[in-house]
This record gives sequence, C-alpha cells and structure tokens, in this order.
Amino acid sequence: MHSVSPVLVRKPSEESPLEPAVPDPFTLFLPTGERESPSSGRELEDGVESLTLPFNFASLERSPLPIGLSAELQLGEQSQQNYHLSSLPSPDWNEVSKGEVGLLSCSTEQYLFCVQPEVAAHQPFLSLDDGSLQFNRSLLETHIRMMSQEDMLPPYIHPWQLDGDCPSATLIHCKGLLRMYVTSKSNYEASRYTLESMKMETDRILSQQCTNNEVELLGSVQALLLYSTSAFFASIDNQWAQSSPFIVDAAFMAKLETVAYSLSLSGFVTKEETEHTRPSSWEKWILAAAKRRTILVLYLFTLIFSSINHLPLCIFNSLKYLPSPEARSLWKARDKEEWGRAYNRWLVTWHNGGPFMFVELVQWTYPDCENQSDKSAAEERWQTWLADADEFGMLVVLEISRLVAIKSP
Repeated sequence: MHSVSPVLVRKPSEESPLEPAVPDPFTLFLPTGERESPSSGRELEDGVESLTLPFNFASLERSPLPIGLSAELQLGEQSQQNYHLSSLPSPDWNEVSKGEVGLLSCSTEQYLFCVQPEVAAHQPFLSLDDGSLQFNRSLLETHIRMMSQEDMLPPYIHPWQLDGDCPSATLIHCKGLLRMYVTSKSNYEASRYTLESMKMETDRILSQQCTNNEVELLGSVQALLLYSTSAFFASIDNQWAQSSPFIVDAAFMAKLETVAYSLSLSGFVTKEETEHTRPSSWEKWILAAAKRRTILVLYLFTLIFSSINHLPLCIFNSLKYLPSPEARSLWKARDKEEWGRAYNRWLVTWHNGGPFMFVELVQWTYPDCENQSDKSAAEERWQTWLADADEFGMLVVLEISRLVAIKSP
C-alpha cells in the first residue's frame, strides 16, 4: 500500500453556511460585473444568426452558489493577468461553508482530503469499489500511453496546444518524457531514471513564480496530471515504492490542486458562450474547453487517490454548473474554418434552452422528475447531446453512472 503523509485538514468555519443569491447557472464563471443580459443576435458566417435566447433551467435543480469554482471566472486576457503557481493567499474561513471539502474548494493551498472527525460523519463521502478503481486506473493509464504516442493525445489535450502558433513547451517536453517512461517500464533502472526526470520537471513547474500565458498554464496543469498519475501508479506496482524518486502523497496532491486553482482563475467559459453566440476566437474556445475537460480528469484522479489511500472525498457539486463535454464536431474540427461552420450548426441545434449542462447529465443518469412532459423534454436534449458526443463525453457518462450507483443506498 502506498504510504500517505499526514492529511491536510480544513478548519471549519464558525459562521453559519453562506446562502448567496443564485445567478443563472451558466454565468457562475463570469465576473459579477459581466452578468448583463445577452446582447442581440449577430450575423455569423454562412448566413447563420446566433441566437441569444435566455436559458431555461426551471426544470433543473437549483442550489446555493457552490463552494469551489469562484464566480469570478471568465476567461481573461493573457496580457492582463498573472497566474501564480507557487503561492496563493491565505484562506478566509468565513468564506467557506462549514464542513465542506472538495476539489478546488477555496483560494488556498490548504485543500482537500478530510475534515475534522466530528464533521466527517455528516458528509456524503465517496469511495470507489475495486471494479471501479481498476477501470478508472486503466483509463488514466491509457491517457499516459496516448500521450507517449507520436500521433495521439489524451482526450482532454487539444492538438492545437502542441501544433498551434504558440505551442506549449511544457506539453511537448511531457510527451517526450512519457515516451521514455512507457518504453522503459520493464527496466528497473531506466524506469527509475525516467521517474527522476519527471520529478525534476514537476519541481520546475511548481517552482514557477507566475505566468501570463494561458496556453502554458493549461499545459502545466495537464503535464502535472500526467506525471503524477504515472508516478502514483508506478509506486503502487513496484516493490521499491517507498524509495521511489517521485512520491505522490497528500501533500503533493495539495500542490497539484493549488496549480489547478490558478488555472480556474483564468476562466472556464468564454463570455460568448454565456450569451449563446459563437466565440470570437477559436483559440480561446479551445482553452476553455480543454480546461473543463482537464478539471474533470483531475477530479477523477483525486477520487482514485483518495479511495486507494482510504481518504474521504466529497462530491464536487460545482461541476454541475459546467457545460457538458463538447460536441465531437467542435472538438475534432481541424481548423478554425471547420470549427466556425460546426459551431454555427451547433448554435442552431441548441437554440432552445441553451447548451446541455453537466447537471443534466447527472439528472438523466439518475432521473427524479415525475412530470412526463419534463421527461420527454429532458430525453430530447439528452439524445441530441449524445448524438454528437465524443469518446470523452461517453466516458464521463459512464463515470457519472458509477458514482451515482455508489452514492445511492
């Protein structure tokens, strides 16, 4: 069993839980000052007009603003922000609801895996069974192997991040290191040397003071995720786990989530997405979409880590306000022209009710509405999304099904 350093414990707030007003779910990731009404429709290419109808979430569950992703999360201009990787401000415990824990839970490096015993007894913690653990481990190890191949990438890394005008140097280096790691796994000394190299690169990324390059920031989080999953699974499998040059423990996971929090500050949606219009920049849309996918995979790894080490982890309720994984036609578009045409068609498809949200995925997997007309409308949206879902979207559906089965009595 992999050893674990002392678990970081969140200090519950003495204040009563916060109950802020609930904005439109899809604007949770925009700065407060940006929550104006959508502008009128604008003409797009091919004569398709983007629609700006207000979203109707009346049939969906509404809950207080979740602890986790900040409400100040619109995608920022690269020239206007610096994203600190090595330090974050101390937490304000008055801003945290009592006893809640989870991924990206507050603006601090003091995250995550446990609360005080008297609080833990009342929290809906998850723990994966052996079958789910094995499946999810195989899934993440597949991502490692995909990254090591010349012409493949994990489904949360977009080809533009490596082949665009400003490729991520961190991801390019990661691809080379993982190629070395995969080919050397059967050789103890070679594997150890590669893990040492990955540890050095991880330390370099974590020691960066700041970056104002969103491409590089995203690439750093993705590389850290790939390095940490490689090292974690290697330490479980090999007899030299305790002497591994790259130990992934609770302290390291806290650092990983600190960097992920820095990523969240740069935004998960573009302003145009909240207005149901086509984003002005293909590149900015790629960044937003890849961030959303990366956070989902990071949450999965956190869940695996916690289950293997018998550490509790709350359900990450903030995920419900993210858009569902992007359509295959958008994510697989080979250039901005193909993406623009696909996005115009996507806007027409989803003009009624807005984009398919993560909460709808959860509710469809575990339906609880009693009105047949509501079920029919929900099924229509579900089938429409499913028809254009890629392999990543299908895996997310499978994961939700497993988590719902675990949570249900």
